[in-house]
Parts: sequence; structure tokens; C-alpha cells
Amino acid sequence: MLEGLLPVGSVVRLRGGEKLVMIAGFYQATKIPDSPVFDYAGLPYPVGYLDADQMLLFDQGQIEEVFFTGFLNDEGKEFMARIEKLADEVKNG
Repeated sequence: MLEGLLPVGSVVRLRGGEKLVMIAGFYQATKIPDSPVFDYAGLPYPVGYLDADQMLLFDQGQIEEVFFTGFLNDEGKEFMARIEKLADEVKNG
């Protein structure tokens, strides 16, 4: 099981999936009212962004394998710590 979020640019395979996915963002929801908020927004790898219909929304628990962990400098580490703290507050009240 993964500890904490993976940074943008990480490449993963989702459980039951054949294609790789690159993480492009965090905590997204669909336009459907009352839809859940997903941990990640991702794009097909190696193609990347073609249009909004190609965006994949998924949760940490759906990641089967991590192939590459994205770049993380001090600014990125600070951002990841803030977003994880906010997410924890939202999930746990």
C-alpha cells in the first residue's frame, strides 16, 4: 500500500488496466452533482492530454503498480504536504 500521494508526473498502472497513466492533478470531481472526489486526475501515457474526455479520475487504492515517481523539489514537497493535510481535514472533518 502506498503512503501519501504520488507527485504530478508519476506513471502508474491501474488495477485491471493495460495502459499506463500519468498523474496530472489531485482531488478532482466529475460534473455530476454529488459525485465523489477522486484522489488523482490522470492522462494516458505516453499520449498525454488530447481533450477533457481523456482525463481519468481514480483513487490511490486503484493503483496496482508505480513505474515512475514524478519530480519533487522543495516547492513540490511543501505543496504535497499542504494538499495532503487539507485532504485529511476534508475527509475526517
